[in-house]
Amino acid sequence: MRMILGIENPSVIERISALIKNETSDFWDELTPQQKKDIDKAIKELDAGKGMEWNEFKKSIA
Repeated sequence: MRMILGIENPSVIERISALIKNETSDFWDELTPQQKKDIDKAIKELDAGKGMEWNEFKKSIA
């Protein structure tokens, strides 16, 4: 952090800023419409109590 705060070169600051902006994008924006639809459906199923405990799931696929 100290190293970054001590940078005075505008070009370096701009590159660091661009890197941070690119890395902090929301993954949701990267998903396809079908992926978003599937996630929304899964959330609704979980909210309706149709979920499965993680350990149960692992046993079911073992």
